[in-house]
Formats: sequence, structure tokens, C-alpha cells
Amino acid sequence: MLSGLVAHDFRVLLINHTAVTGVVEVQWPLEKVCSILMPNEEKWDGNDHLWSEILSGILLNEAKSHP
Repeated sequence: MLSGLVAHDFRVLLINHTAVTGVVEVQWPLEKVCSILMPNEEKWDGNDHLWSEILSGILLNEAKSHP
């Protein structure tokens, strides 16, 4: 469904917080969906180092609009 709405290549990152001590990659059956588990404690302020690890190397390329 989303593929029909998005003009460019994309991926979806699904994050569930649960009782783990670090980032755990989970196999997900849908194409273009990546799933991970992250620690449930201190979700908003305590996982900055994990977010840095997860987002390392990811860049945003803004599409240029054509008149």
C-alpha cells in the first residue's frame, strides 16, 4: 500500500520497547520493513547512545522539486 503512495525508495523502521539490554534485530515478514527491539527503561532520555548507533550512516537526501 505505501509503495503506491511513495515515489522514491523507502524503508520503514519498526521499533518496539521491551525487556532487552540493547538493540535486538527482529526478522519481519514484510518487504522494506526493518524491526528492532530496544530497552524499555528510560525510553526517551536513556537510549541516546543506541539511537546514535542505529542512525549511524543514515543520510537524508531531500528530493528537489521540479517546476
